[in-house]
Amino acid sequence: MNSNSKNRLNGLCVMVTRPLPAGPELCGAVEEAGGKSIYFPTITFAPPANTALFQQQISHLNLFDWIIFISPQSVYASSATIHDHWSIFPSLVQIAAMGPGTAKALQEANLPVHVYPNAEWSSQGLLELQAFKDIANKKVAIVCGEGGQDYLPDELTALGAHVTMMRAYERCIPQVDVSHYLEWVKTKKIDAIVCTSGDGLRNLQHLLEPAGEQLKNITLVVISKRMQEIAQELGWKNILLAKNPSHDAIIDKLKIVAQGITMKKSTEEKVSDEINIENEIENNHASLRNLALGAIFISVLVLVLLSIVFYFGYWHLERTDYRFNQIVQDSREHISTTQNDFVALQKTISELQQTAQKSQDQLSAQEQAINQMRNAQQDKRETWVVAEAQYLTKIAYDTLQVGDNVSLAIKLLQSSDQTLRDLSNTELLPIRKALAEDILALQNIPSLDLSGIYAQLSAMNEQVDKLSLPNKRPVNNDKTTVIDKPKSWWKTGLDETGEMLRKIVIVRYHNKNELPFIAPDEQAYLYLNMHNQFELAMWGLVHKQTKIYETSLQQIETWIKQYYVADDAVANTMLKNISQLKSLNIHPELPVLTASLDAFKAYFTVIESSSTNAPMKNKE
Repeated sequence: MNSNSKNRLNGLCVMVTRPLPAGPELCGAVEEAGGKSIYFPTITFAPPANTALFQQQISHLNLFDWIIFISPQSVYASSATIHDHWSIFPSLVQIAAMGPGTAKALQEANLPVHVYPNAEWSSQGLLELQAFKDIANKKVAIVCGEGGQDYLPDELTALGAHVTMMRAYERCIPQVDVSHYLEWVKTKKIDAIVCTSGDGLRNLQHLLEPAGEQLKNITLVVISKRMQEIAQELGWKNILLAKNPSHDAIIDKLKIVAQGITMKKSTEEKVSDEINIENEIENNHASLRNLALGAIFISVLVLVLLSIVFYFGYWHLERTDYRFNQIVQDSREHISTTQNDFVALQKTISELQQTAQKSQDQLSAQEQAINQMRNAQQDKRETWVVAEAQYLTKIAYDTLQVGDNVSLAIKLLQSSDQTLRDLSNTELLPIRKALAEDILALQNIPSLDLSGIYAQLSAMNEQVDKLSLPNKRPVNNDKTTVIDKPKSWWKTGLDETGEMLRKIVIVRYHNKNELPFIAPDEQAYLYLNMHNQFELAMWGLVHKQTKIYETSLQQIETWIKQYYVADDAVANTMLKNISQLKSLNIHPELPVLTASLDAFKAYFTVIESSSTNAPMKNKE
């Protein structure tokens, strides 16, 4: 076997399950390396379940410090939407990719790439970059699919970052006819399978479930330790881990599979040769026995020719024994060489099994350590979530104290309760009970349509100028007809003086039901004062000043009854509306959210006490 043949796949039949567009490219790489490819994508992609939420998150990407794209598919699913909002991105927003493949997809989408890991193409490799050493208090958006792994967001949260998950797409199982694939698996025509995601591996096992055992016996090539763990849990027997998700790394593992199959075929051929040699030896023994019997039989029957037959038989037998001994010697040497190769192969297999066992033990220890770290991170994450709910409750408290915004306070408390409900922790029940009581107390406050009351006051203010005033002078109906008689000069002068005084002085009788007369130059001041009182009532309504609001309405009611025509339609309507508005309580007493805040305080007191006493318990 020359060096070129060692680097080729030698006709290895490979099933590629990688989705578009990388799947066909990997098939081309397999065939270029001398293998055969069967393309069977086990994942298709669809828009996210909550498209509106994703669109809203994309529109606020300018608020983040980092945007991390988890895979090329996350770029394909979101690049068009991101371009629509790209103009609002400030220069300080940094973009990171999980690996070179994702970075290439970003460049093809005309989006910048600031950092990505070159060595280890994984979440761990990304977090080891210098750019993520100081991530505390930074806002990070992770663009990924539905149901992705939680390792990266958990680690970033543990480092103090504020993480937002943006679900750009949803993974789906394809609807295809699998009869051909089942036949290839059952007839052992497939030598290896390449799978690049946990969901893709689960979908493959689901689609080809009728050939489950044959499928698990095929060598599986995966691209991450997490996928290796998933494959082991699903029952796969032969699993190879590629160094990274690149096509070259996958082809390198497929070459190992091809070499193993070639070595297996060579061993089978050697064993077949040994069997043929043993059969040949057995046939030679049988032939010699028959030949000896024939010679004895001929010598007995033909005594005359005994000497000739003896001489000829001796010569022929000596030559046959020489050939027989030579064949036996060659066969023994061949068998010895084959046995040595077989022993060496068994030794190599034993060493590989020991190495695999050590690796398995190391992986088990690492998995146990990772589970412990995850449990610790889960507890820390729960504390962060409860702190967020406490912050929402404090905002609701400030909203009531400063702005009297009951509806906003209810929404904030409900959001706080929703945050706690997602944790499913029974220790949070006292907090949730206090939140429920505060929400119910706020909901029992009678709703007040301040906008409608304000509009009603404004409309009445515009009707003030339509109120009627008693502008006519009182008429003396008690006058009697006087017959002109000759008057003396002093009476004539007295009458003229009285007439002049009547034009200047107005006499009112308070025992009569008449409205006071207002001079024309005083009417404008009355209307102006009425407008001012309405505006003062509106100001008191907006600023929740109950005293100013009620005093202004009372003054308006008094002036209408005192100065305006009582039977006027506008005045009657206005008095009726003012009577209703005076009865409203524009500033009801609001509850204080101390119960919820005290419950949060008690919870964190217990948490701090537990963390303080934990080392003492371990020491005991």
